[in-house]
Amino acid sequence: MKQIYLFLFSVIPIIGIGQTLTNTSFDSNITGWTNGGVNSGTVSWDGTEGSNAIGVLKLVTTAANDRAQTNPNTNPISGAGDYKLTFKVKGTAGNKISATSFQSSNLKYGASLVLSGGWDSYSTILPDINTANMNLRIIAENIGTYYIDDITWAKIPTNRWTGTTSSSWNTPSNWSLNTVPTSSDDIVISSNGTYAPVIDTDVTISAGKSLTITSTSSAGSGSLTIAPGKILTIAGSADFGTRPVTFKSDITGTGMFGQLTGILLRATNVVVERYIPAKRAWRLLTAPLKGSSNNTVGTNWQGTANEGLLLFSPATYQSTAMTGYTTGGGSPNIWKYNSASTQWQSITDISAENLFSLNVNNGFLVFATGPHGSNTIASSTTAEATTLKPKGQLITGSVDHTLDANKYHLLGNPYASPLDTNLLRTNNPNTSFWFIDPSSGLGSYIAYSSSGDWSTDLNTANDAYIQSGQGFFVKNAAITTFTIAESHKVSGNSNTWFERTITDTSVDKIRVLLYKQINSAWQLADGILAVNSASGNHEVDAADADKMTNFNENLLFKNGTSNLAIEYRGLPAAGTLQPMQLTGTSAQPYELRIKTENYSNSNLTPYLENTQTGVLTAIPTDGSELIVPFTGIAATSAAPDSRFRIVYQAPLSADDMNSLVVGVYPNPVQEGLFTIELTNTNAPASYSLTNLLGQEVQKGMLMALTNAIPVHDLSEGVYLLQVNQEGKRFTTKLMIK
Repeated sequence: MKQIYLFLFSVIPIIGIGQTLTNTSFDSNITGWTNGGVNSGTVSWDGTEGSNAIGVLKLVTTAANDRAQTNPNTNPISGAGDYKLTFKVKGTAGNKISATSFQSSNLKYGASLVLSGGWDSYSTILPDINTANMNLRIIAENIGTYYIDDITWAKIPTNRWTGTTSSSWNTPSNWSLNTVPTSSDDIVISSNGTYAPVIDTDVTISAGKSLTITSTSSAGSGSLTIAPGKILTIAGSADFGTRPVTFKSDITGTGMFGQLTGILLRATNVVVERYIPAKRAWRLLTAPLKGSSNNTVGTNWQGTANEGLLLFSPATYQSTAMTGYTTGGGSPNIWKYNSASTQWQSITDISAENLFSLNVNNGFLVFATGPHGSNTIASSTTAEATTLKPKGQLITGSVDHTLDANKYHLLGNPYASPLDTNLLRTNNPNTSFWFIDPSSGLGSYIAYSSSGDWSTDLNTANDAYIQSGQGFFVKNAAITTFTIAESHKVSGNSNTWFERTITDTSVDKIRVLLYKQINSAWQLADGILAVNSASGNHEVDAADADKMTNFNENLLFKNGTSNLAIEYRGLPAAGTLQPMQLTGTSAQPYELRIKTENYSNSNLTPYLENTQTGVLTAIPTDGSELIVPFTGIAATSAAPDSRFRIVYQAPLSADDMNSLVVGVYPNPVQEGLFTIELTNTNAPASYSLTNLLGQEVQKGMLMALTNAIPVHDLSEGVYLLQVNQEGKRFTTKLMIK
């Protein structure tokens, strides 16, 4: 960084506390200012500029490290204390200017201001000024021309942390003014006192005010902790002073750094925790930090027992020695993604893999089972909760990523704050998102389309947000820049992650969720969404969201050769088919749970068809849920289970209303056994089998949703099967072989 120093020495009178030391107008001269040092910049008076009246100090810099200064004189202070420096400055938009005080080789740093191109107001607190020789320095961080006016330097009352009573920010007796800081206070933490400060209520540093954490007090050094679920927002200025700042995370929530509209300086020693619940599942993880040292996965996620991550791998994986892991398991439990090859890659050496770098944080796929040092590798062991505690520099300001066309890119949330997915989508057009929901099995992908639809619907508002410490995939059909901005930050903690529902009355939606039975309980395994509208089409294009393959069960729409999590189509015609496929299933109980959302634009009724049994079940269009139980098969991507599809037909006629929806399989009957499947057991149901002579040869009651019917005693041939329930009848031919 090119830095040009402009030194202000006390050529003006000293005034006491509450008053100011001023060189306000430069109306006619800049007496006391000289050009000094090697490779100096040029200092002169300019009568064409002025923030109020005409007349300013003009600084022109032409090379790196140019300096302009006055000759030293009397100290511009009125006793030891905290001082506030303000001035007006004008320079090239994007250039930066800051200030320091210098006392016997001891620098006190002020904030850094990005110039707008017009007149900007600069304000900073320089704490713990004493009576030793001192210079004020205005630092031009870029080569260029700067105009400086209306300088004021004043000793001010600050509200200092004393920590005499407790660690609570919200306790008056912990502060020097015996009041909890308000929007009118400048705050200084120069010593932790008996108790170190913890922000246990949402805190905003107002515009024009400051928070300063310093390490140069004779009483000790300051630090700061933001409690789980609480927010620190900077609208004024904050200088963390390279002191320890921690954003805590636990089962109740995670501390947050709110939208930065002011100035943040020296936030380089920051820990941003991420609580991970006790569940063996894949997750996309990151650290919202940057830095060029102590920035590896091993340094930040390993090394300390009972925190971080247990990262394990066989000693040798795919003929390569694996370094930095706990030895165990059949494959590594952490992977990185290569966008160019669209492939997951194993990490040979965890101790050399950067969790973050100087400008960006990286995302990783991790199968989390417990903290570093835990004994939770084997699948038979119980998962343990853990907390990640990476340390580095906070990432602030806009973050840009270049996306290659039609490539998945794994990104990390750069901020110590949740992100609003809807704002991200709106401000990055035609981009679709994918996340991993660890609450579903071993973790399953959830899609969020460029039109604002989610492939599943969970149930808490905060789950709509990308959390601090969370990774996610994005994809765009074109080469584009994907921007994450401070304005995308939102408050709202979630440890379960993800809920998405958006209402749009111009489209008909059919949501299909796959549930599987685990330990006698039904658990969401996957989900897909059909979106039909008059402006849609049946082709696969940028509006559709691809299906990313899960680690276990997968449910998808099949359109040609494309696998889709969210399929956008035109309004259906009678007879339109929408095929679905299942992969990764096994021979165990499953359910499809289907419901519509705002189904009002089509006059056709959607049906779920089981092509294996021939059963056609109407999907309610009033938003109520249809539950269809079935037994899965060992389905793979090479041999998927394609039994289900959505069929669009005209509404049932009056005669159809007396018909009963029943599943019958296999037909023809093999090995003397077939199944009758009902949609409900709300009323008694019965069946009968009649031969072609009209003779009833077998009958019985149907007591369950799925009923196995033995026919070993019947001869081969064609029979008429009739099922009756609640005055409705189902009739079909049954062939026995």
